[in-house]
Amino acid sequence: MRSGNKEAKSRKIPSSNMWVIVSTSDQNTRYRRFLENGLPAFKSFIDSYLLYDQIIIPTQDFISLTILTEKLGENTILDLISSDNLKFYRIKGTLCYMGNGLGIKPIGIRRAKGPEFPFSAPAEESISFAIKALKDKPKDKKFATKILDSLIEVELANIYKIIKQETYNDINNSKYLKDKYKIPNYNLDNLPGINKKVVRFLGSSREDVDSDNIIDVVMLLAQTNLELFLMNETDCEDLNTSLPVGHVVKAKIDRNTGFKKSIESFTKLKEINKVPDIGDGLLTKQIDFAKLSKIKNSKDGVEFRKWFHMHCDDDPLTITKEFVELLMNESKMNTLPMKVIRYFTTLGLGAVGGPLLGSLSNAADSFILDKIFGKKTPKFFIEKLKQIQ
Repeated sequence: MRSGNKEAKSRKIPSSNMWVIVSTSDQNTRYRRFLENGLPAFKSFIDSYLLYDQIIIPTQDFISLTILTEKLGENTILDLISSDNLKFYRIKGTLCYMGNGLGIKPIGIRRAKGPEFPFSAPAEESISFAIKALKDKPKDKKFATKILDSLIEVELANIYKIIKQETYNDINNSKYLKDKYKIPNYNLDNLPGINKKVVRFLGSSREDVDSDNIIDVVMLLAQTNLELFLMNETDCEDLNTSLPVGHVVKAKIDRNTGFKKSIESFTKLKEINKVPDIGDGLLTKQIDFAKLSKIKNSKDGVEFRKWFHMHCDDDPLTITKEFVELLMNESKMNTLPMKVIRYFTTLGLGAVGGPLLGSLSNAADSFILDKIFGKKTPKFFIEKLKQIQ
């Protein structure tokens, strides 16, 4: 097991919208609610797989492991783990807001008898609990060990003060957040509306959050800052989340923090090119993940990611302009072979005719296209995605 230190440079993204956050609801309820409402999160997970070298899923009790194994299959999960395309970042414990002037605190709950709750249990026990929830148990007897060996883990008790301070700074320094959430100038450790002995958990979905309740809003912002902290710790460049990160980032713009919107841009690009719904295709077994993986890891996939992250991952509106410009440039290049042929003809090569002239024109065409676009162009990857079904 590795600590949460930064790893070698590669394009990574935390898929925080796959994080089924611990709340007062039991695991079965949270699992069921994610299945009912989590299709957008699953689809963005697939998009992240296509755009990035590694996806990092934050988790407390590995419900996301249960979900992904059920939907994609044991072999796919093991392939993603072994190829370093997927990691789980385990946060041991959970955040809550305590009365009696304590404010944001970490908490881990122990039963008087029996095993610990999965979110505060050792990682081995928590993974085992998630595997027991699978309808079809893994055939690989080392499945749990392979998940554990690739795991990054951090104790929330060791980092919560950073999250707490950052959250309070965001609120105290931002008129935008105060206006957005109607937060008055209270001592944020001693907010009204909570008894001294009460502990308030963050809800497991945004529907649970009362935007008029100050404590709910503070906890929501704390969860967002936790996601941003994990993003920084794992050296990621983007973030997938269902939380209102935009509001926190808006507050942080005044403190010189940038943010990207790669998944939104990629979604726009797929819409432009009428790429089929890959997430639905995987869930309904109309698309084979192995085939998708082959496209992702092809030379076309590599070239597409280089082009995309160079031109299109900051602004969804940019993607249309860049892709249209790319196609227009290629269209212009497609008119060159006849000019090349006429050029060779003026040199006296026209008399040769036949296969030689065709070979020369093809060679010249390839040479020019390679000089302008490289060996591959981004549109080939999109074309393969369009034909995946």
